[in-house]
Amino acid sequence: MVGLFAQIEAFLLTFLLGMIAGLIFHYYQSTIHNLRIGRYILYLMDFILWIIMIIVIAAALFLINQGEIRVYVFIALVAGGAVYYKCLAQYMQRPILSLGRATVFMFQAIFSGLAKPIVFAGTWLRAQWQKCKRPPPIDDDTSDD
Repeated sequence: MVGLFAQIEAFLLTFLLGMIAGLIFHYYQSTIHNLRIGRYILYLMDFILWIIMIIVIAAALFLINQGEIRVYVFIALVAGGAVYYKCLAQYMQRPILSLGRATVFMFQAIFSGLAKPIVFAGTWLRAQWQKCKRPPPIDDDTSDD
């Protein structure tokens, strides 16, 4: 009966993993909503999120049940995400929204802090380039007194 208890434990841990994945998707949706980014950046961010989620879930499944993929693993993942969205998402809405806003504020502050020196350097380089493009001043030393 050790096999049955191991499978029940793996199911419950995978169910919890599905709930955590639902929480991560909820946070991601809140952050994206607050960012108000363009369509193509959104596609890129969605792709990156899916790659990260695949890696995280695969690593967790490797720890939970040595990476064995069975039907109940998929059922537990989907059920965990569904239970999160159906039962817990409404209670987590405010904290997730606040966390999403804080994340957007942090990224904007970091981007602003990194952009200012780059803009300054670009302006300085443009000014230097304009100085080089000007012809040198003409000296009027041609008069013979």
